[in-house]
Amino acid sequence: MKTIFLLLPATLLSAVLASCATNESKQPIDGATLFEDNCQRCHRYADDLREPKDFLKRAVHDGGRDMPSFQNVLTLEEEDALATYLSTL
Repeated sequence: MKTIFLLLPATLLSAVLASCATNESKQPIDGATLFEDNCQRCHRYADDLREPKDFLKRAVHDGGRDMPSFQNVLTLEEEDALATYLSTL
């Protein structure tokens, strides 16, 4: 009987954590917020970044002349959302 009471809290906790992770991944990624958080300090005006989406994705992932790579900072989904945002300005 004691074993059941010890396992019950662990089982409930794992279910709650799994539920939170699932809900978080369903939220859309906001490219504008990613720009503000990661790019705006150097690229003050996004309109100077008007390029095709594929070019922007590559630049964010690999870096550029003076720009660092963001492959270890952003997920691929975030890189895509950021490139989509910039390509629609």
